[in-house]
Amino acid sequence: MSNLNDLSSEAKFGFGVQDPLLLNHNFSVDVHASCNNEDLISPSSAVQSPSVSVADRSMEEEGASESCSTCGGPQIVYALGELSIEFKTESSRAGFGQVLNGADIRHYLREHLDEASTVYWVLKLDGTPIYVVNPAGPFAHVVYEKMLDFVLDDEIERVSVPGYSTGRGSVTLLSGEEVPVLVPPAGRGMFSWSTKALLDLVVDGNEDQALRNHLEEFLNRIYHDFRNAGSSPRERALNFAATNLFQAVDVLKRATGEGRVLESIRVEKSVLARSGEDLYEVKMRFFDPENVLRAKRAFRFTVDVSDVVPVSVGRVRAWSEA
Repeated sequence: MSNLNDLSSEAKFGFGVQDPLLLNHNFSVDVHASCNNEDLISPSSAVQSPSVSVADRSMEEEGASESCSTCGGPQIVYALGELSIEFKTESSRAGFGQVLNGADIRHYLREHLDEASTVYWVLKLDGTPIYVVNPAGPFAHVVYEKMLDFVLDDEIERVSVPGYSTGRGSVTLLSGEEVPVLVPPAGRGMFSWSTKALLDLVVDGNEDQALRNHLEEFLNRIYHDFRNAGSSPRERALNFAATNLFQAVDVLKRATGEGRVLESIRVEKSVLARSGEDLYEVKMRFFDPENVLRAKRAFRFTVDVSDVVPVSVGRVRAWSEA
């Protein structure tokens, strides 16, 4: 499995994407600026679930007051999902069928990486396409190699894909769905994992099984209850919390040690930030299921989502609440 390993940025083939979808897109604006208007989230018209648009129900009220001063440029995205390969047209399907002769297209593309741009690399969320990942530039082969590693490993359950979406370009899949284009950086921030492998990585085998159970519950809440397209700052902060599980482990260790279980997850914009930062605070609340009169416990850690790959800021803070 290709978990959490960075690929070399050394050019090997030097080919790029010739897809006309990206030829008219201008990515020369300041890509570090972020759009905070959650009303502009439009990753895919196919994603209709109420839980997709916002990580926490309370975020809708808080996000309404945020302004958008940079919406003319590319939208930063940090999305989680499952990656798959789809043919662009029926003619493409027929052409590949003659070449493959029953073989797996994943193995064919491993031997013919120069043809990786002739198919769609679709990021899906519970089976619903949310982005077509379209690498561009002289290091496009780095992204294609990494995505091939992802699809060739049958044990992988989730991948993270950061990138930029202009909101102006989309492609039509053979299913008829209109899906926006996502242009990732040269492999940076793209990870893959399974829940079991991720838990094995961050939890010592000698630790209490209860901690593993609580971590798995935390991941399932983000994957399913708080599923989103990773296009708003709050969604990117929440998705990063799922990939950067080390901070969540620290929180859950302390909470489970006190006999508490997870009650809610909220993402709030930080009131403090230096110039150029876009800070959001991930707040997790825990309660004692055996004593509802006991004070609740809140834990908070901060994520900077100003760059295409979010980063943790500061230490985990904790306090009691009524």
